[in-house]
Amino acid sequence: MADIANAAILASLVVGMISIPAASGNIEAENTVSEPLDDISSTENTPVQETTELDSDSFSKVVETAFSKIRTEVSSGSVDGELETPQSRLKLEKKPDGVEWKMETPHGTLTAAQKSDKVIERTETPHGTLEKTRENGAVKTSFRGSDRDKVEKISGELRDLMEERKQKYRSKTDEMRLDQYREGVSLDVAQKTPEKVIIDNRMNQRLDLTSWEVANNNPDYFELNSDLEQEQKLHIYSSDRSEINVTENDSDKYVYGSDLTWEDDADTAKLLDSEGNEIDLYTYS
Repeated sequence: MADIANAAILASLVVGMISIPAASGNIEAENTVSEPLDDISSTENTPVQETTELDSDSFSKVVETAFSKIRTEVSSGSVDGELETPQSRLKLEKKPDGVEWKMETPHGTLTAAQKSDKVIERTETPHGTLEKTRENGAVKTSFRGSDRDKVEKISGELRDLMEERKQKYRSKTDEMRLDQYREGVSLDVAQKTPEKVIIDNRMNQRLDLTSWEVANNNPDYFELNSDLEQEQKLHIYSSDRSEINVTENDSDKYVYGSDLTWEDDADTAKLLDSEGNEIDLYTYS
């Protein structure tokens, strides 16, 4: 139950990856987060500038419009991201030992950090600081400042703002994920006997292939149920193991009996993720 409760706190905060101007300390007391901070919807059709970098150690991408900027960087075991608009900033720092989300606005800052089964949520405003700690099912709350009711209200509004940002920018972060796959995962076909398809994970992180599919031109589909470590390959043979002579190596993975057939003269192989997005296409003739 403690894990569910902890997840509930973080779920309300998880949004995406964002960077923005730091919160101002000179704020009128009557201002609240419920006032419009910026009109993100107006950026949907504005020109976009994108920068992508991929190497053996990390993947990073920056997407910019006239009013927003999303940056995400994934390296082995960690994620660092920001989503920036003129008046708010959402930051993500994820490491093997925990995750921290931070939402910054001119009205206050909300931080949520989780390590193991301990979650700390802190709201900082000009009116005071509210901190809630949840551990092993118990909740401890502390407050320092002049107006707790106002801080409680701002804290709730900051959570709502995060959820709004999550909905508006989910498509952008999904595109980043697909770009990472398309840059770092490749498909190859060996159409000569024994026929096989090879999936190569060149990313610097583990790749979950559950419910991914490989298809040929017929089209025939083969659903995957595997995962690949970084720099690992998956060999998918059309024939059963007993029908062919294959020497396996310890560094790769092998699947037999896919029943996918590949034409000798020309064919096309597709690699689709669990949502049907095309990750790679291999055509030979």
